[in-house]
Amino acid sequence: LLPDWYSIIAIYLIPILFVCVTILISLLINLTYYKLKWKSEQEVVKNSMAVVLSMFVGFGIEIVLSGLLVGLGIFNPILAISLSIGVLLVALVVFYIVLNSVFVKKMNKIEEF
Repeated sequence: LLPDWYSIIAIYLIPILFVCVTILISLLINLTYYKLKWKSEQEVVKNSMAVVLSMFVGFGIEIVLSGLLVGLGIFNPILAISLSIGVLLVALVVFYIVLNSVFVKKMNKIEEF
């Protein structure tokens, strides 16, 4: 059984867009909840509030996206795929614009320790 053209597009495009959106959201969260005073690298990478929030936001996006794909995919797979890609593209553009507008202000507020 060969996949349809829209399934091939979904297999490649949706994960790429999902990763890009979660990266932008994680960057925004890390700019807000940064941790400059630490004793080991593990404390910053694995034990900071930004990492936990980024994981929860990523899980939330994944649950909503899978619910959208499975729920609408039962009735109309093309609609489910195009709506998922559209939502991810809009979120990508919005978070990119927000990150560009907020980045300089937040970087200037970070103090050296």
